[in-house]
Amino acid sequence: MRLAYLIILIIIPLIGLYILADRYFIWEGEITYQTDFQDKKAVLSRLLPEGRVQIQENRVRILQEPVYVDVRMREKFKNASVDMAFSPENTPNIIKLGPQIGPDFQYDLKPVYSRTLEETLVNPEWGNIQEDGEILFFRKKSDNANINITDFKKNLPDQNKLAVFNIKLENPFKIEAYRAEKDIKKTSLELRGSHEIEFYAKNEMVSITFDYQDINRLEGEDPVNLLLFKGSNLLSNQQSEDDGISSVINKASPIKTVSLERFFEEGIYTLKISTTEDIIIRNIKTNLSRWGIKSRIYLANNSEYKNLLPDLNLSATQLWTNGKFFRARTTHASGIQEVQIHNQTFPISQTHQFLSHEYLGKDDWIPITIPKNDLYLETNGLYFFDPLVAFNPNPLEINEFVETIPDSVDYILAKYTPAQRTNESTWHLNAEFAVKNAWVQDQKLRFLFSIPRIEEQKAAFGISNFKIRLSQ
Repeated sequence: MRLAYLIILIIIPLIGLYILADRYFIWEGEITYQTDFQDKKAVLSRLLPEGRVQIQENRVRILQEPVYVDVRMREKFKNASVDMAFSPENTPNIIKLGPQIGPDFQYDLKPVYSRTLEETLVNPEWGNIQEDGEILFFRKKSDNANINITDFKKNLPDQNKLAVFNIKLENPFKIEAYRAEKDIKKTSLELRGSHEIEFYAKNEMVSITFDYQDINRLEGEDPVNLLLFKGSNLLSNQQSEDDGISSVINKASPIKTVSLERFFEEGIYTLKISTTEDIIIRNIKTNLSRWGIKSRIYLANNSEYKNLLPDLNLSATQLWTNGKFFRARTTHASGIQEVQIHNQTFPISQTHQFLSHEYLGKDDWIPITIPKNDLYLETNGLYFFDPLVAFNPNPLEINEFVETIPDSVDYILAKYTPAQRTNESTWHLNAEFAVKNAWVQDQKLRFLFSIPRIEEQKAAFGISNFKIRLSQ
């Protein structure tokens, strides 16, 4: 009896130590944590901010974005594998997830869920083949019995028949009847903050110059970075320093200039102008024959800024675009207006609220008239200030704006891992992330959920279990 008592005294603490060790120490180079987000764990936080989620009996529903979860990291890890159990009911169109990779709002986000692709997977009009993490969807109306992804990439169809998701195509876009320009043309822009220019060049010297001013309405420095990309490859990075004024003085600094001049082989390039919203880009001077503003544009020629920039032209802005889905926001009463998208009216009726519009016409190029500007405008295409420089380098990209596949599209090429359908009420998402160079602060690694348009779509993302495996 005494011996049994001693054994119990020894064994029970050992079992407790083993449980704690299994929970907090790393065995064989990896460790797994999981939560239902109902309660705060020692190693996993709840979804934060809590005001953007709703706790139900068996799941936590994300209603607004972004939200994040903090993961306690006592060791360095190279990879993270995430498994989420969720409800497929009333899901948003796109869900992105990724680790923080730098201070402030720097995250390496990847799309982990697409409602459009999930619906296409079970649509009887579509077939699909899957190879090495990629999916090729094809309409069954044509003979695709012997199709494979490798051969398909080598011989792509007309881009009007193709849509893509989370994938970059290597086949070079070409304009056969292209003619390079030598003369420099000036285009007045009046753009606020960061923008991206996408352009086509063909074995030519290209000059691109921006004039800009710092309006000093926000705290902090305002450097301007020019980052040049071809596909995902960074070709150059140059910086123009701040004007030396980091406080709020509500006075514009003199005009400064930043330029890029170099020889370009044939291809599509992206020039990212990375800066703060204190910077107003006044114009662009370039000899480019084909160029446009990519995806997002923030027009600043409005009476709101006239006292800072007396020479500001308050005329309506005329744009052209190949986009079909639009999201817009103004932050000042002077930006309330009616935007004309071809023959349709897009009312901007309130401030500080994203409003959406879908163009239902069949035109390839759509004129847009913005009477008062002061508008942040997103689309799934390019914006052009002159229809003569317009071009369409990309097939349709399936993103948060695209909820249905156009009839003209016969193929969808996607880098995507389909959800695992456990039953009608529970699906699973799986995703892999590199976290070797992630931003870890106070031994915490933050993962962000970005769910564009979740409120506009009156959708929700209900998670019943979140599991993360960290490996070295």
